[in-house]
Amino acid sequence: MKEERVPTSPGTDCTSSSHPPVGNTLLREIFGSSDSDSASDDEEYNQRPLRCPAQVPSSGLCLATPVPGLFKVEKFLSPADQAVLLKTMEECGWFDDPDQNQALCFGALPLWLESAIAGLPPDLIPPAIGQRRPLFDHMLVNIYQPGEGLRQHLDLLRFEDGILSVSLESACTMTFVHVDTKRADVATDHDDVVGSSGPEGEVDVRLEPGDVLFMHSAARYEWTHGIAARRKDV
Repeated sequence: MKEERVPTSPGTDCTSSSHPPVGNTLLREIFGSSDSDSASDDEEYNQRPLRCPAQVPSSGLCLATPVPGLFKVEKFLSPADQAVLLKTMEECGWFDDPDQNQALCFGALPLWLESAIAGLPPDLIPPAIGQRRPLFDHMLVNIYQPGEGLRQHLDLLRFEDGILSVSLESACTMTFVHVDTKRADVATDHDDVVGSSGPEGEVDVRLEPGDVLFMHSAARYEWTHGIAARRKDV
């Protein structure tokens, strides 16, 4: 685990460019609302390009899940790291409006964010994605209230392969559902596998504070992901 800390001085760079983070209205235009028709998502899925094979991690730090292309790094960020990240976003004023629960940055990411995710296990991101420059060029921050969920969805194909998710200061169970449960491809040939298989084509992955989740290939394009709207995971 790295020892570096994210700067929180008044001079913190809060945006990835001269443009402020995108608010809720524009986010709904880009991603659609949680209750929107999924026809456009299905159309995009049918037009998805071919993808590279799923990567099998080589270290104990990068844990495989039953979903091909989905890997987890447990406790990557310490409680102190998480608190600093949240404090930095608070100082940026992204969520001063009580109705604002999302922020989106495009372009070069803030230096404090790049610093926070430095030191990821080298086998987490496959070479075909890891060679991109920049590796990531947009960031979405979501605030979930107790009992609030996230509908099952595939992230838009207009964004490239490789999605990194970081959980801050609260835990949840994220459920992955294969888009065609009749041909669910659940990997079981790994020694280190985290996550539990439920009904055919469904996998629950427990995310604790500080955990990092990376999805690519099949996990990115063939499995939807979401969070059940409930106050407790039993």
